[in-house]
Amino acid sequence: MKYVKSAILRFPLSIYLHRHFAKQGQLYSRLCIDVLMCLPALVFCALLTAFVHARNIFTGTLSSNRPIDLAIVAIIKNEAQYIDEWIQYHHSLGVSHFFIYDNDSSDNVADEVRDYIDCGLVTYNTVAGRNCQIDAYNDALNKYGSLCKYIAFLDLDEFIYPRKTTSLVPLLDCKFAESKAAALVINWCIFGSSNRKHRSKGWVTETYLYRSRDEFDK
Repeated sequence: MKYVKSAILRFPLSIYLHRHFAKQGQLYSRLCIDVLMCLPALVFCALLTAFVHARNIFTGTLSSNRPIDLAIVAIIKNEAQYIDEWIQYHHSLGVSHFFIYDNDSSDNVADEVRDYIDCGLVTYNTVAGRNCQIDAYNDALNKYGSLCKYIAFLDLDEFIYPRKTTSLVPLLDCKFAESKAAALVINWCIFGSSNRKHRSKGWVTETYLYRSRDEFDK
């Protein structure tokens, strides 16, 4: 259902009609338009996706004219004390923008990332309610997907660790150059307390150094 709704909202004719009936206050008419536009909207999105994929195959590139090579989308709640390290760490690996969705935080996280917002590294959004992670991800894709060559979806307790390179974009270019894959999944390594009984004042990546064995089953 969310895919159908997303397709409808991306279809040019339905976008125009949505805005028209919204201005007129005709909610029932707008609902009827949604129903009528389901099939053509899905066909439109499927054709558009196929065209983009075919273009990428024949040109050997993945929308190289997009201004952001690699962005990360994250939804956060009361994680202000960790976000500075998390941003700096991934920025050092070539992440050029962060789309942050603040889910009802009460720890002034907006102030913590203010300098990053001002310099254009972070786009700050708010999202309210429970169980809204997927909604935030869909919103980011709809708003910013066309601006980015690659987008990663992470939590703030997750750090991407490339073992053989210090830059993520060339690694991704290599992975997708001769592949029909639409996404890349990264496996977890679970890090514990490193024998600490209390939280350390140091950075996470410098303090918690011990992880589970590869065969660990969470």
